[in-house]
Amino acid sequence: MKRIGIVGLCLAAMFALSAMGASSAFAGEYGVCAKAAKSGKKYTGKYLDKNCTKAATEGEIAEGKKNKYEWDPYPGPAGTKWTYTSKSKTAILEGAAGDITCKASTDAGEVTGVKSDVDTTTFTGCILSVTKESCQNTATAGTIVTTHNVTTLIDHGETGDSGKEPKEGEVWTQYTGEGTTGPEGTLASWECSGIPFTTNGSLSGVTTEDVNVMSTKSKTTFNKEVGEQDLLTTFFNPFTSKIETGPAVENVTGEAKNAGKIEIKA
Repeated sequence: MKRIGIVGLCLAAMFALSAMGASSAFAGEYGVCAKAAKSGKKYTGKYLDKNCTKAATEGEIAEGKKNKYEWDPYPGPAGTKWTYTSKSKTAILEGAAGDITCKASTDAGEVTGVKSDVDTTTFTGCILSVTKESCQNTATAGTIVTTHNVTTLIDHGETGDSGKEPKEGEVWTQYTGEGTTGPEGTLASWECSGIPFTTNGSLSGVTTEDVNVMSTKSKTTFNKEVGEQDLLTTFFNPFTSKIETGPAVENVTGEAKNAGKIEIKA
């Protein structure tokens, strides 16, 4: 499971004001820090380093010697690869009906916009703690495949579905069911021992390793201590013969491998 800021300090000089404006415009976006083009013998970039984190001064831009890099947001330079795969070890969904523990998960996705991607996650070895029976929505016992999910990058200064905001220096990746937002969005439906379950809503994890760094690696961590959890699980309770709904929390860390080097600019 994949993906995902930092705002500049306010200085008095005009350059600092313009640099802060450029920084806030990024607000957590996918892109590539690429070698800048030349105009004659001068570079035309606005950054000094290969991760596009050190802005060039107006003097350095005019001189054209050190400003060798430029930020190119999605879709980036021609040939940029935006697909990725990821995997995790144990994943636990805590809920009112008991915890559902899955031994592992795999994920395949693709960045589709400056702040978005789409993916599907497959959980395997899933067991409901109360019954010790397997949970699934496929022909394979213990295997749960999510709906086609969409993700959105959320940077400091922005808020998720429940109104929470990343800390300064954090970027979140928010997951919802495709085509839906808020608590009605379906992330997955499955059954355990014949009991139907559905989890709706959204969840956001803290993304690292490719934030302000060009990298083929990314890591996103989901739990109640970090990010934002806005999930509800609905299930049929065989003891009360009623459909019940309660809050849920996903605990998992996904490690992704991008098909090529990309960066989340914050």
